[in-house]
Amino acid sequence: MANEVRILLLEDVSSDAELVDRELARAGLVCDIRRVGTEHEFVRAISQFGPDVILSDYSLPQYDGMSALRSARSIRPEIPFVFVSGTIGEEAAVEALTQGASDYVLKGNLKRLPSVIRRLLREVEDRIARHRSEQARVKAEQLYHSVVELSPDAILVLREGEIVLINQAGLKLYGAQRHSQMIGRALANLVHEDSREDFSAWMQRDAAPALSEQKHVRLDGSIVDVELTGAQIEYSGDRVMLVFARKPVVRDTDRSP
Repeated sequence: MANEVRILLLEDVSSDAELVDRELARAGLVCDIRRVGTEHEFVRAISQFGPDVILSDYSLPQYDGMSALRSARSIRPEIPFVFVSGTIGEEAAVEALTQGASDYVLKGNLKRLPSVIRRLLREVEDRIARHRSEQARVKAEQLYHSVVELSPDAILVLREGEIVLINQAGLKLYGAQRHSQMIGRALANLVHEDSREDFSAWMQRDAAPALSEQKHVRLDGSIVDVELTGAQIEYSGDRVMLVFARKPVVRDTDRSP
């Protein structure tokens, strides 16, 4: 929570504003309070002052709290809005909460106000933290998928033996045009019968699977030699197999004279 809390106070009675200021100071809140009394001042202060919390009376001579609430929700909906009033009744309070008010405090019970403000500021901080965490997760996923798609090697993710992710290099290796042709297939069904025993043993290793040379079958029925390596990882909350596949590198010494 910031050391100084910026509070926009919509209040036309100076003595009531002083009571709010005094109660917050008594509770140890360091506040920069901007008091306004008209619609023009209120709307301008939302943008220019940038409050952390908005406090508003419910009834004012030239403006009313519900109109202020609608303006605040339209301009900066993330700012907590609290009615501080001596006239708001239970029915009006319920309506205010359904329209987006964060809470309400009676002027006869201002001792409750500091705890309300602290709670709302904590909720804002938590919401910001969750948003940043989600943004970081999305960026990490975007980076992950970019790296996967740029890889020259085929990359597959197997959940219980079935392909749940495959990159473009993997589609090319197995002769597929679309991801839908591969997603949901059991990789074992793409293994040539001569390599099925090796593939089964490779998949059942407790440690990270070592490099294994096998024969696989492309979607058109042709046979392709592949080198497989992989590891168990966490993916979308599940324990899965991350598989790297590539055609064996042909060295000059392997070529016929």
